Amino acid sequence: MKNNRIALLGTPPFPNYVIRVKGEFPMKEHEISSIGELIVQKRRAIKVTQDELAYNCKITRKAMSNIETGKSLPGLPVFEKIAQALGMDGSELYKEIEDLGLIDDLYRDEKDE
Repeated sequence: MKNNRIALLGTPPFPNYVIRVKGEFPMKEHEISSIGELIVQKRRAIKVTQDELAYNCKITRKAMSNIETGKSLPGLPVFEKIAQALGMDGSELYKEIEDLGLIDDLYRDEKDE
């Protein structure tokens, strides 16, 4: 899989000088262990930024960040918007979550009460 690496060079006189290095860099494959990680993977696959996804879902970037990092879970209306913004139906995203064994994550708050 292709991706670009970015090197930040903070040496004077260019403290914010950025170099893009193009080429083949294998992406690390890892097991998806949360709903947020699945959303991040899907978002990156369609080359959408977190800001763009949040905007398309009509939520703040911070709210999207909290969902992607597992600090919060989306409600059903937001879940549907995320799925649509990722080019999927809500039931398709739900099925992937179920197939990965992450379905308990959706109900964790209800179990904790």
